[in-house]
Amino acid sequence: VSKFTKTGTLVWSTYMTAGIVRDIDVDAQGNVHIAPTQSKMANPHLTGNAFQKTIAGGFDGMYVKMSADAKNILYGTYIGGSGDDGTGPAIRVDAAGNAYWNGTTKSTNFPTKNAFQGTYGGGGDVAVVKFAADGTLVYSSYVGGAANEATETHGMALDNAGNVYTAFTTGSNDITTKNGFDSTFGGGTVDGYVAKISPTGQLLAATYVGGTAGDTVQGIAFNNKAQQVVLSGLTSSAGMTT
Repeated sequence: VSKFTKTGTLVWSTYMTAGIVRDIDVDAQGNVHIAPTQSKMANPHLTGNAFQKTIAGGFDGMYVKMSADAKNILYGTYIGGSGDDGTGPAIRVDAAGNAYWNGTTKSTNFPTKNAFQGTYGGGGDVAVVKFAADGTLVYSSYVGGAANEATETHGMALDNAGNVYTAFTTGSNDITTKNGFDSTFGGGTVDGYVAKISPTGQLLAATYVGGTAGDTVQGIAFNNKAQQVVLSGLTSSAGMTT
């Protein structure tokens, strides 16, 4: 992990023993928030106040918060259950320093709290987790149906109100929808899906995005000025809504 000035001068650079660092964000104080992928080894970046201090089984996700000068790990925790967790993780941080982690889980016992979906849907779900600035777990929830859900590192966005938007590809025809424009699975093998989750972990809105053939969601952003969610992906559907 390295920091450069705006003119390209190296400020600091450090090793991390954390597998592959898939995503990174910076808070208002300059602290660096990091989402490594699929850890299966003892990790030196855990802290005493971690909510999960040991690997629960298989691969686990991780969340690490590093000080602005890179000299201290302020917070480090595993995230996972007894299955494989943490593929395609994303990390985002809001103006108050709350951190949001988004990734996949194949664990029936993934740690949940204040969840709108407290049980594993099956086949592989997405999980969305919020940490307070001090590392306290605010909420953690499954998002998924009976088939497989797959997300990418660029599959999560925040708005200025602290709502989180998770976007992924799903093969489930039974995944929860709410207040969305499309409440039914379009057909083919997979559809896109996007959900809006409140600052306290409630599902505010969710919809399928897809036509009659295979459709995937690859990226998401939020336009705070226009209050709009913007998605990108791939479709094989001639009848995709335009």
